[in-house]
Amino acid sequence: MKTPAHDSEAGFTLIDSLVAVATLSAMTALLPQAIVTARQMSSETASLVSARLVADSVLADLARSSPHAGQQTGATDGHSWRVETKIREAGLTSRSEDGSSPALFTTRISIQVSGNRTLVVERLSYGAVK
Repeated sequence: MKTPAHDSEAGFTLIDSLVAVATLSAMTALLPQAIVTARQMSSETASLVSARLVADSVLADLARSSPHAGQQTGATDGHSWRVETKIREAGLTSRSEDGSSPALFTTRISIQVSGNRTLVVERLSYGAVK
């Protein structure tokens, strides 16, 4: 029966251990920054989703009435918003009996998301002008 000879290549060398320690140190140093970045992105995404929900809510409120040119401002759920409605095209067909003429309206809502970021949503609607 042979006895195993001493193998000098078995196990980790000092260089292997130093490389492993250096790699772990680098990952440990970068991990906090990655966590901070992920939290900021998550916060910005949540703020953007909240602003989009506010935009949908304001546009739904506006859809309940006939469109008319003008401006409105307000604040909902911590987001300030501004709506501007303009007549895009008027007199698409002849006037009706009540003297109104069909028109296309452009409604643009601008919502302050966070800091200097603004969400802008535009919508076309059909209505009448007198």
